[in-house]
Amino acid sequence: LDALVAGDAVTALGLLPVATNGASDVLLNPDVYAQAVHPDGYTITSENAGSDSSTVSASVDIDGTAHTMEFLVAQGADASTWTLVEGPVSAIRVGDVRLVPSINSVPVDLSAVAPGSVLPALPGTYEFAAPVGNQLLTFGGAQAATASADSSSGGAAVDFTGTLSDAGRTAAVDAVRSRVESCMLSDQF
Repeated sequence: LDALVAGDAVTALGLLPVATNGASDVLLNPDVYAQAVHPDGYTITSENAGSDSSTVSASVDIDGTAHTMEFLVAQGADASTWTLVEGPVSAIRVGDVRLVPSINSVPVDLSAVAPGSVLPALPGTYEFAAPVGNQLLTFGGAQAATASADSSSGGAAVDFTGTLSDAGRTAAVDAVRSRVESCMLSDQF
């Protein structure tokens, strides 16, 4: 928890076993996490100790909101050491983010991330920069999503769908009118 509060992904991931699978691990990147709105505090709320393992619950504050997280620790070979077995690896479900140029102002390549993917993440809030549009197409502004215990369920937290700008709508209407006018002048079916 101290590593999460410090924004130290390297230490947190060194303690917590996380399965990695390539492009979808972008939110686990230490530079991306260092710039995220990571937890700003925590309180241990309960502990359920067994003979060789223990479950610890904590309330973790992220951007002013408390999130409950659970950790499973197991006793090591000697009675004085404990190992983190399961912990707060969260995830963010995304829609189409293939054109996103950066997350938390860190350049990323999400071209291989399929819409509907679930990106593993350490607890925190991540800001996805909007794809760069053009004169005819816009993607809106940046979108932020918080990785917490329940952020991987439900609909996409981040999704960039291109929409026509005012100039794009004007160009589309003009193109249709031009086509209709040329058809009206034709004597061919």
